[in-house]
Amino acid sequence: MKVTAKVASRKASKAVSRKGSKVASRKASKVLGTTFDGVRILKPKGRATHFTVSELEAAISRVRAARSSG
Repeated sequence: MKVTAKVASRKASKAVSRKGSKVASRKASKVLGTTFDGVRILKPKGRATHFTVSELEAAISRVRAARSSG
């Protein structure tokens, strides 16, 4: 099969546009989990800046306690 110049230039332009796209250059995020309907929960790129670790742990324990009690 002979490739014409038009088809070759089209293939070359597609290859360049794929390389330059943001999706190709973006690093994959770590998937922490998946919900029942297929939504992926991704790991945040940075740490929380408004709360301390102890404040977050206390809030999580309160929510878990409230959920288990009713």
